[in-house]
Amino acid sequence: MCGRYVIARAAGDLLAGVELEESCADYNVAPTHTVPIIVDHAQEDGTRRRAIHPARWGLLPRWAKDETFSSRTFNARSETAATKPAFRHAAAAQHCAIPANGYYEWLRTEVPGRKTPEKTPYYVHPSAEEQSIYFAGLYDWWRIPSGPDEGQWLLSATILTMDSPSAEEADTRNSETLRQLSRLHDRLPVPLETTGTRRTG
Repeated sequence: MCGRYVIARAAGDLLAGVELEESCADYNVAPTHTVPIIVDHAQEDGTRRRAIHPARWGLLPRWAKDETFSSRTFNARSETAATKPAFRHAAAAQHCAIPANGYYEWLRTEVPGRKTPEKTPYYVHPSAEEQSIYFAGLYDWWRIPSGPDEGQWLLSATILTMDSPSAEEADTRNSETLRQLSRLHDRLPVPLETTGTRRTG
């Protein structure tokens, strides 16, 4: 899964020719934070225009009663998103890319004599740290039901996840990167671009 990630660059640097009025740099992006997402918009002439929009991280389906719902929908399993009530509307047609420079994952290690496992943080990022990676995501619009912003629409998004590569797959491909990812967690964000990725801890 992906519960924390890094945006180290300004939004305008993440996509050539697209700008966001405010900087989005954040070295500890957490669920419910506002994050940039990239969406392709269909134009009247049949072309598509790519743009960056600010969105709440944690998808709010249109039937959600309040914003707190998004605290548990920041990830969606790519294998089942199309059938889950919270994600199926967005999965039908509302796909996006979520730019990042890397993400955090915690390796859990059982320690004799302790009830809870020891957690060691790792930062997973492209081999060149200045590079960006793009996670596959879904987005949706939610109408604020009450309060000072009643009636306004809030854009929200989730990061799609997939099974981590198995140890057998890593060995077959003789990839140390895949071996490391398979040991960290059983899920990882779905990448939209293939880059050399490594972990640091």
